[in-house]
Amino acid sequence: MWTVTHVATALIICSFLGSKVSRRDKILFVLGSLLPDLDHIYEPFHRYLFHNIFFLIFIIIIFRSWAISSGVILHFSEDFLASDLNTLLYPVAVVDIGFKWSWLYSAQFNILIGIIYLITLIFKEDLLRNKDMYVWLRLFLAIIGILSFGIPKISELLFSIKDLVIIQIARFLGSIVLILSYFPPNLKTIKKFLLKRSETKS
Repeated sequence: MWTVTHVATALIICSFLGSKVSRRDKILFVLGSLLPDLDHIYEPFHRYLFHNIFFLIFIIIIFRSWAISSGVILHFSEDFLASDLNTLLYPVAVVDIGFKWSWLYSAQFNILIGIIYLITLIFKEDLLRNKDMYVWLRLFLAIIGILSFGIPKISELLFSIKDLVIIQIARFLGSIVLILSYFPPNLKTIKKFLLKRSETKS
């Protein structure tokens, strides 16, 4: 699965967790679903650094958080369905243990997940009832995050560029934008912070 899809599925799950799970734990859960794909940054290490059980053990020991660990497990589970996930026991062994449902990598499936997230955001978060600018900002961010699925293909079609750097930037920026659409920063808090800074400078 694409990185943005991992994030989108985690956000969909967050919508159904309700208020019983804190905002902090939801954020950690979503970040956990993103973490393993950080090994995309240097392509030769893809799947070898963070897509293994030892990375999960490291996360459990360092963070001691069920939320971030669950996010990593969700990521592994999705990769188990979509590919061979042969690095799960790396460096001890390389064993093909996934289902290899390659259609989960298709643009259509990934965009479908993005649309499901958008619908979930609108109805589970009850955005239609409150139509202020803040709501439109969240919807705009969600749509931009979903459209990031197509940036590598668009760059290839329009500019004949098939660059891994563009793919990686689109992957992670799209993920961050999606996260911000669900967990938007509190504008009032930001305004207060900026006012305090301007007062201390003067």
